[in-house]
Order: sequence, then C-alpha cells, then structure tokens
Amino acid sequence: MGRKEKTILITIVANIILIILRFFLADLSGSIGLKANAWHSFADVFVTSIVFIGLLISRYGASRFQTASKKLEHIVAIFVSIFIFDMGLEILSDALSGEVTELRYVPFVAAGAFLGVVINYFMARYKIYVGEQTGSQSMIADGYHSKMDMYCSIAVLVGIVGSLFGMPDLVKVAAIV
Repeated sequence: MGRKEKTILITIVANIILIILRFFLADLSGSIGLKANAWHSFADVFVTSIVFIGLLISRYGASRFQTASKKLEHIVAIFVSIFIFDMGLEILSDALSGEVTELRYVPFVAAGAFLGVVINYFMARYKIYVGEQTGSQSMIADGYHSKMDMYCSIAVLVGIVGSLFGMPDLVKVAAIV
C-alpha cells in the first residue's frame, strides 16, 4: 500500500473518531448543530472511501475494473447525495420548529467541538500536503473538502458558544448552515 492509500486510511479513522465524538456531544448537549455535523462526517467517510477505492484500483486494477469503479463511484455519489439531502431536510425541520432546546454541558461540549475543528484542520492539511507531494488531484480535492468541513464545524462551535451568551437560536442557524 502506498503513501496515498495510507493517508486516506488515516483520515477515514480520524473521521470515524469525529463521528463518535460529535454524536456523543450532540446527545449529551442536545445540539442539533453537532448532530448535523456528525451526519456530515458520516457522509464524508463514504466519499473518502470512494477516493480510497479509486486509488487502489488505479494502482492495482485492470482497465475493466477501472470502468466498473467509475460506475460504482457514480452510484455511491447518488446514494450519498440522497442521504445528505434527507438528513438536511430532517435537521432543517428540527431547526425551524418552534421548540427551543436549552443546551446542556455547554463548556464541555464547546471544548469537544473545538477538538473536532482541530482534527478537521489537520486532516485537511495532511490530505492537501500528501496530495501535492504525490500529484493526487483527488486527494487534494478531498483535502479541500475537509477544509470546508472545518468551516462548518466552526459555525457549529460559534452556535454553541453563542448559547453561553444568551443566543440559543444561533445553534439552529449553525445547524442550517
């Protein structure tokens, strides 16, 4: 297994850690922003896995497997898109409902959300660095995707911290973002 494949495996493990952390924090606090962020990370594991499969096929596969891989990539992309759209509608519905959920354990949850931002930052930098070193455009693109995830995580963190200052609706705005 080459450097690119090892990098992707490391980032898949990091995303799984993010999923566990974010679902735990969302359950602990009641934050729909963290719940949305966790589902987003869950979808990222699918996307990163497709990049991993594509790298393996391009390294070891025959040309007939490369054609099948492209078809599989399109099917998984459609599945992930439908999944994200459905989760987005559910989270939007929760955010627009009249219910105000008071967050619990906000300082602890904010610290955990900050840890998630840091993990996303280093994941993005790592993928972009290795992608540039190895000439892998798909890894560079996946790195920029992780960078966008970091910005979404910052929005969720701002929403959580905003609740400390009497702005509980900021969490809903972060969930919609």
